[in-house]
Amino acid sequence: MEMIKLFRVNKEIKGSPLFQIDDVIVNQGDRIGLIGKNGTGKSTLLKMIVGQDINYRGDIHLHQDFDYVPQIKQGTSESGGQQMKRMIEEAMAKKPPILILDEPTANLDQANIHQLMQDLEAYDGTLLVVSHNREFLNAIVSQIWELDQGHLKAFVGNYLDYEQMKQAQLENQRQAYQNYQKKIQQLEHEVSQRRERAQTFKKKKKTISYSDYKVNSRMGKYDGQQNGLAKSAKALQKRIDQMEAVDRPQ
Repeated sequence: MEMIKLFRVNKEIKGSPLFQIDDVIVNQGDRIGLIGKNGTGKSTLLKMIVGQDINYRGDIHLHQDFDYVPQIKQGTSESGGQQMKRMIEEAMAKKPPILILDEPTANLDQANIHQLMQDLEAYDGTLLVVSHNREFLNAIVSQIWELDQGHLKAFVGNYLDYEQMKQAQLENQRQAYQNYQKKIQQLEHEVSQRRERAQTFKKKKKTISYSDYKVNSRMGKYDGQQNGLAKSAKALQKRIDQMEAVDRPQ
């Protein structure tokens, strides 16, 4: 059963692109950890999903009731940990079909983090949580969403599975980039050689007598060879220009 749907979502901050999401669906029972570097838009995305931020292009549909616990901003007599613990307990007591948490472990001590992990393991609804805590994510999620370079990438499994898949992707990207660079260098070297050979037909070779050189020149023999090499060099350069670029691994 579809719980959350994002379709062709584009978010900008002060006119600059923050991220874009083509088509993502959260189904009933999904347990998703949303990760990414600071500033990639994780908290912003949660606010968009729950309707607190409507300044975006595209469609976001939340099909069931939800409870949302944002990041804690201290301004009460409670500590950050106490406030977070209370808000999570209140949210879970309602047994919402969808639970959305933003950095729930940030202000909790280790004992309360482990208690939260146990509570969330027993929660049978749909979970979407932002966290930097690897142990926490390994224990409670079965999918990882990564916001990276303005795009959302989905991985099946917990954080450890995500790390292994990311490492494999990085190795594949590194190999593809090396192969691409090697091919470009080979083709560029061949272009350079053909251009140099084309230029040599303008000069008399030491092994050819001056009279033979003049006769061959008047007959256009050298011009034809020069033009042929120049055209082949141009064709190779066009092939280089049309090759699909492979990005350097990040």
